[in-house]
Amino acid sequence: MALNNVFIGGGDPLLGPPSNNMSAEIEAYERRLQEALNQVQAQKQMALNPQAQKRASQSPLWDEMDKIVTDMSDIEIEALNNNPDYQKAQNVLMGILNREYMKIMRPIVEETKDGKEVLENLLSISKKVKKSASEEANKNIALFNEYTSKYADMPYAEFLKLKNSGKKKQSN
Repeated sequence: MALNNVFIGGGDPLLGPPSNNMSAEIEAYERRLQEALNQVQAQKQMALNPQAQKRASQSPLWDEMDKIVTDMSDIEIEALNNNPDYQKAQNVLMGILNREYMKIMRPIVEETKDGKEVLENLLSISKKVKKSASEEANKNIALFNEYTSKYADMPYAEFLKLKNSGKKKQSN
């Protein structure tokens, strides 16, 4: 049996924050589940009827990996999953899968009404956050420049307290 990582909800940096539309996510998950079930049934039919396999597999490496993992004991699977080289390769593979999935799904999602609305909202939020982060960074740079040019004789923490309290620097 193949190991598949399925992300439901959010937290994925490329897919963005979780959606409030759980029914759509559940439907998408059910479709993926049905596709996986269809694949298993097709593999079962091919195993029962080897003559039906007229063309070569389009993913022989995946097939070989699936066979190896399927034949593993729980201890062997645990050892495989704990192997740092395997983990690193698996993470790279998941990144590639996500990249390729995004290539396919981005135009499809953008063509839907709700997808376009969410993308426009994300774009608006991104612009606002970028603007506020940029303003904050510029403010911090100006504050640090003021510190280095006028108040370098005091610790920066004291300078910040001074600025926050509104007091002016007192002479010694």
